[in-house]
Formats: sequence, C-alpha cells, structure tokens
Amino acid sequence: MARRYALVIGISEYQSPLKPLSKPASDAAAVAAVLEQGGDFQSVTVLKGAITNAKLIQALRTLLLEQATQNDVLLYFTGHGIPVVDPVVGKPRAYLATSDTAIALEGKQVIEARRAVPLDSLNDLIQESQLSSLVMLFDSCHSGDFLERSLVEKTFTAFSTHKDYYLITACRGFEQAYAIKREQHSIFTGALLGGLSQANANEDGQVTGDRLFESVARELRGSGQEPLRMGYGGLITLMNHQPQPTRLTAIVDAAGEPICPYQGLQAFTAEQQAFFFGRQRTVEDIRQRLEQQPFVPVIGASGSGKSSIVRAGLMPWLAATGWQILDPIKPGFDPLAALRAVFEPSFPRSNRDIQQLHQLIKTDPDPLPALVKRLSDATTTADQETPERFLLVVDQFEEVFTLCPNEGDRQRFIDLLTQVVNLPDTRLAVVITMRADFLEPCLRYPALHQLIQSQWVLMPPLTGADLRDAIVEPAKRQGYGVEERLLFKIQDDVGKEPGFLPLLEFVLTKLWEQRDTEQKLLTLAQYENLGGLTGALNLHAEQVYHFRDFERDTPIETRTEQEQAWIKRVFLRLVRTGEAEKDTRQRCPKHELVAIADADLDAQGLLRGLLEDDDGLVRGRLLVTGQDQANSGSCVDLVHEALLDGWIRFAEWRKDDREVRRLRDRIHDDFKVWRIHGCDDNFLISGGLLTQIHKNRLDLKFYLSSEEQEFYQLSYKHEVQKTSYEREVSQIKEQLQNLQTKVVNRIQQTTQTSTAQDISETSTPSLSNSNISGEAMGLASIFNANTPDPTDFNQKIGGFVEELQLFETRRQSSQLMAEWLIDNQERLTEIILRYIFAHTSEQNELYLSSQELNKYITWLYSSLLSMQPRDAELKPPSSIPADLYARAFSFLKQELPFEEPSRDAIDELNLYLDYLINYLNSSI
Repeated sequence: MARRYALVIGISEYQSPLKPLSKPASDAAAVAAVLEQGGDFQSVTVLKGAITNAKLIQALRTLLLEQATQNDVLLYFTGHGIPVVDPVVGKPRAYLATSDTAIALEGKQVIEARRAVPLDSLNDLIQESQLSSLVMLFDSCHSGDFLERSLVEKTFTAFSTHKDYYLITACRGFEQAYAIKREQHSIFTGALLGGLSQANANEDGQVTGDRLFESVARELRGSGQEPLRMGYGGLITLMNHQPQPTRLTAIVDAAGEPICPYQGLQAFTAEQQAFFFGRQRTVEDIRQRLEQQPFVPVIGASGSGKSSIVRAGLMPWLAATGWQILDPIKPGFDPLAALRAVFEPSFPRSNRDIQQLHQLIKTDPDPLPALVKRLSDATTTADQETPERFLLVVDQFEEVFTLCPNEGDRQRFIDLLTQVVNLPDTRLAVVITMRADFLEPCLRYPALHQLIQSQWVLMPPLTGADLRDAIVEPAKRQGYGVEERLLFKIQDDVGKEPGFLPLLEFVLTKLWEQRDTEQKLLTLAQYENLGGLTGALNLHAEQVYHFRDFERDTPIETRTEQEQAWIKRVFLRLVRTGEAEKDTRQRCPKHELVAIADADLDAQGLLRGLLEDDDGLVRGRLLVTGQDQANSGSCVDLVHEALLDGWIRFAEWRKDDREVRRLRDRIHDDFKVWRIHGCDDNFLISGGLLTQIHKNRLDLKFYLSSEEQEFYQLSYKHEVQKTSYEREVSQIKEQLQNLQTKVVNRIQQTTQTSTAQDISETSTPSLSNSNISGEAMGLASIFNANTPDPTDFNQKIGGFVEELQLFETRRQSSQLMAEWLIDNQERLTEIILRYIFAHTSEQNELYLSSQELNKYITWLYSSLLSMQPRDAELKPPSSIPADLYARAFSFLKQELPFEEPSRDAIDELNLYLDYLINYLNSSI
C-alpha cells in the first residue's frame, strides 16, 4: 500500500530587490497543521522562513527521488515565483526564488536569476521520479511578479503525460496573488485552507482535488485573481481523494469532431460516463445500500433514468474502486440463459464444465458459492489482481414478467438473484432496475418483495442544481457553454415532470447539432429556432406516429393504418376534454386502453404491443406507465401536457368532436361509478344525459370501449323498460291505493259480523290482465276467505307491496337473462351442439340442426320474459337421452356466465334458469 509524504515550503526572507514576505511562514505552518491532522501522511516536512537554494533543492530531491517512489506526494510552495527572460530565445522561463536568490533587472524585466530553482528542473525531477501520485499547490505571486498561465502549462509537461498528477496555482493570466496585511493568510492560502477543511468534505468526510479547486475558485471570485488547475487524475493523493482533470480535452470521434455529449433517447452507459451529471447523490444512495445488503432494486417510472444511473453512474464508480463489473443482462424470453451467459467465460469450454454450469443455474439448490468461486478463480488465472467484489446488473427486470412464459424459470431466476443476501461475506452483489408499475407482480415472490421493501432506491425527479448539471456539464465537458437564458427557459419548460428526462436529452441533442461552433455556445436563439421543447417534440412525435423504427436516423418501416387509428384513439382517450379549448391529460388504466381493440384477443395483443413493445409508444417516450395508487393497477399517461399543443397532429385531433368527447368523458365517469357500486342498476345512466347520448350514439361509437358501449346499451334498455314498467306499476299502485281506501272505509262502516261477500264486492279492482294483476287478484281471494280487522288488512296490503317490489326486481333480472340469451344465441347453439355431440355415443344418430336447437333457446328466452314456462312442442330425436338437453343447458351456465350483474341478480337468474331447465327436462 502506498505511503503519503508532504513537503510544505514557505519562504519569507529574500535578498533585494526581492521584497520579504509576511505571510509564507504562517501559511506554511497552517497548511502543514491541516495535512497532519487529516491528510493521513507518513510525514509532513516543513521548511519556512529563510530557505537557501541548496536546502530547497535537497528537500525536493529527497521528496521526489527517494520518498516518492511508488508513493503519494503533496508539495506546497508559497513564496516568490519569477519569470526570467531567456536571452537566446527571448521567451520567459519560470523560477522559484529562494532566500539567497540574486536577480538582475532590465527595467522591470528579470533577465537573470542566480541560485533560483527553474520550474523546468522541477518538472524534470517529477518526470524522473517513480511517483504514484502528486499534488502541487503553488501560492507564488505576491509582489507584482507572476507566472502566466501559458508559462506554467508549457513548463509542467509532467501534468499532461502522467497519471494522477494535480496542480493548483494561485493565479492565471495577468492577475496577481495578493496578501492583505490585516488577514492572517494570503488570499489563496486562506481559500486553500477552507477547501481542505471538514466543512468542504463530502458525505464520507473526503475532499477531492476538484472539490478543493471549486471551493478555492468560489472563495476567490471577485478578489482580483482566479486560480489555475492542471492535472490528469484517477485516484489522487489529496486528503485521500480522487481529483478530476483540470483542463479536459473534448472527446472526439474518428473524424476528430467533438462527439455529442447528450444521448437523445438512449440510456447513458459507462462509455458516456464523462457526460453523465446530476445523479451523484442517487448513485451514492445505491452504493450505501450495497454496503448494507448485496441486493439493490432501483425502481422508477418509465423514462426516469434508471438504466443510465446504474450503467454510467454506479458501474464506473465501483470499477474505479476495485470492483469487477460483470456484463449487464436483461431477462428476456429465457432469463436463466441470460444468467448462464454471465458465468460462461469463467467455465472452460469442455462438455463437463458446460453441463456443470447448466446444472448450477437450473437445479442446484445452492449454486451461488460455486459460481462466485469460479469468477474469482478465472480472474486469478488470468494473471490479474483479484477484484474485491463482483457486480451483476439486471436491467429492465420487468421483462421477467412480460417476456418469460415459464413460471418455473421465472421463480428460479428470482430465487438465484435474491439468494445472494444469504451468503456470508459474499463477493457478489446484484443491482436490478425495474419500472415502478411492475411492483405488483413482485408481491407473489416473498424474498423479492421483502428486499424491495428494505433495499429499494426510488428514482427521484431531476430538479434544481441536479437538473442544471445535467444540462450544463455535458456541454462544458466538450468545451461548450450553455447560455443562462437558455438554461432558465429549459428548466421552466421541463419542470418536475416524471418520464420527461429522455425527451429533454432529445432536445439537447438537437440543440447540440445546431450549436454555435464559433462562440462554443448553446443559445436560446437556437432553442427557439427548434420550436423549443415542444417544437422538437413535434418532430419526434411525428416520427413515432409514422414509423416503427423511429429511433433510426432514416426510418423506413411505416406503421399500418390500423396502428395509426389506434394511436389516435389512445391519445384522445388520455385527454379530458374541457370547455372551450382547455384540455387536460388524464391517466387511464392500461386494460381500458387495450379494450379499445374490443373483444378480439389477437387485436388486443397487437394494441398491447403498440403500447409497450420496442417499437411502441412507451419506448417512443410519448407515453409513460405507472402505478395507479387508488386501484393498485398499471396506468398509462401522456409523458407531458406539452404534447397537447406541442404535437400538432394531436392538437388537430382534439379540435374535432369536442362535444361528443365531453359526453364520452361523462360516460366514462358514470361507468366507473357503476362498477364501483357493483353494477347496481341504480347507477346506470338515465334521464337527459341518456337522451343526449342516444342522439349521438353513432359518433360516440368511435370513442367508446366495448365495455362502455355495453354500459350505454344496458342503461338504455333499462331506461326503456323502466319507463314502460313504471307506468304499469304506477297504475297498479294507484288501483291498490284505491282498493285499500275502499276496503278500509268499508270496514269502518261495518261491524265484526260483516260478511266476506261484502268485502269481496268492495275489493274488486279494475286491474290490467297481467301477471301483476293476477298476483293482486290472488291476494284479494285471500281477503274473501277471511274477515280481517283493519290492522290485519293493512299488514296484508303492506306485504303485498313488498311482493310487488320483489316481483319488479325478479322481472328485471329475468329480462336481463333473456336478453343475454338472445344476444348470445349463436354462441349458445354452438356450445350446446358441441356438448351434445360429445355426449352422444352414436355420432351418426345426431341430426339436430341449429335451427331446431334455436327453437329451444327461443323457448327459454320467452319463458324468462313471461317468468313461467311457455307451451311448446319439444320433440328432440328419440335416439338422444331425454335429459341431455337439460344437462347441456346446465353446462352452458358454467361455460357462459352472465357478466358482472349484481349478486342478487345472479341468484335470481340461476333460480329461474334452474326452474326452466327442470321444466324442459320433464317435458322431454
């Protein structure tokens, strides 16, 4: 393990004409104290006050050529730095002045410096040394002498060719480093001490080189000087932290052109880590979770950046700290095969080893120890340093539910991944990424569910400073800036919308393509020329609408007319049509969108693919999926309300049939209420709304799902029946009230000896010749057989009213059943014929035609309507068993249950159907 050494130099005493300095000695002491306290240095050597040239050179040689070998070194210098003009080439060279340095001036220009240390020589010492890493901190411009940036850059060539070198100097250009007399330290060193302090540490108590520089630059802003940094760094020896390069060269393509730092609709990967910003805190959350348990689910909405944060954030970070990153996988159709592919490189290609791998993955009850050992052995035999740990990333974990058809393989795959937490001191860790709308299927797998509860990292929205970094820093990495006005406009346009991050990246990609290469700037003018966020969005939406291969630069695979018609219906379904032109988006359960394809299962599959497949609308980032918290189901939403006006075609769609679509919204609302209340008839559509819907029923058909169509039809039939029946019931009730009034009055006028005949004469109402009037006449005959008192009579009348209400319910239920039979008559015929055929021993004796069977179904229908068996001639072929038709009708009840009536209605319908089937059986 490398040791750490520091040399701290503060020269305050000088020969004239160089002026003595008041700060260097105290500055050096303060820096040494900070390094000794928190820098974990093997030794900190301090030279301060009067330091001769010989003493300084000896200290530098001891540090760089002896102590530095395979170790980490920090060098701090505060004192005079002077440029000396080389008389041969006429260009300045940089020197560090010592207490015995003698200079010669020609005017204000230094033309000679004896017993000074050339920076060229220091650079050569650095090149000669066997350093592991080097940090140099220079505060060397105190009295008007200065080292220009270009001079420092040209001199310290070691910092552009060696790994893990980092230099921060006190000034750049024509500025000077100042020391204010009343302050304890020079301006630069004071800022440096603040940057090295605990106050500037990250969450782990660490200070990186870049973190130090940013702190110093922030403190020096407005002071008249600006610090300069140079470096090339991996892990740097600065308070045990890793700095980042100071001057970054743009990453270019094969043609030498700067590559685009934005990723459009693609996820960031490790190859694009240099452009990945704004998610450091979430990456740190994942890393901390990995320290607790070796299994971390990263959960977020579609388009929230799950894959990017793992591939471009977590994986490179862990790789830099000694982890070996296994090739990420997606479960796909065969998740066990995908898992085998991860471990195959660790197994020799012999048949025996391949069989062993298959057995470990497929059936072995405890395969992980053997698999991890294979990984370690393979790394060791490759003559590489054995990594501390291994990371397996399973991206798009939801594919185990959407693509894998085998439940056994699905269960095994989940078991293998989750068992990693049961291994003591395991070196394997698993990170999965999954869409939040697939949390519900995870409940069926207890181990997975528990780990999600305890270990998940939810993707937060990208906002504030993180959003700013994601926009600005990639361009900055390529040497470009982002105009402040543009930044504010984009932030205002994007807001906090979930799932909008890929479209933001898409807009930034378009903006990069039209960047100002002269000013090296992304501007608001360019953004507005694109039409802003929604303008770029319109171009993208059109491409998704017209092409399946929309991600290609030149797509060629056009969508069908049916697909485009479905897209229109889906998008209009996700809009709440307001008054005037004000519309809003509305989430919709996924199953309701799929129902747009009606009951055709093949069509529903195609529509589901249009939503979710690789060429679908979610992949195209026009829609997002999520979890409906109210119903615990999957829902679909527009990615942003900007689509309402930003996609011009969509805006034109919304102009048509606005009144009709408002009716659709009301139907949809009533339909949901009806379903919530158990399909109670009291919550069907009625009144003026139903009349309005009926008038527009043909136009509405395009916008309604099959379920909503059936809901409307049921409401309309119920309203018609209700209107006709209410009129009849009203007449009967009026007659009953008249009957009751007459009878009560008559009873009051008579004595207890009144005859039953007297009551009978007064209790003969003029009732309609219907089943209900038959019930009433039957009740009247009961009264004729008795001599009730008024109380008893009123109780009987009340009981009759209850019977009347029950009869009304039964009649409605039986009518529903009858209508169902008629609506399904063709299908019933097919099923019953198939049933009879299957139960007939002599197939050649079966001659019953569909027409004949339809007669029996029609008889059943008419019997239900009348609530009693209708007379009919039932003459099936004598060769068929007598009870076969009755059993066939019983079978069809199980095969085709009435869909979603109330529980009471189901009971009533079964009661009537059993009664009629028994009658049919007895008739046969």
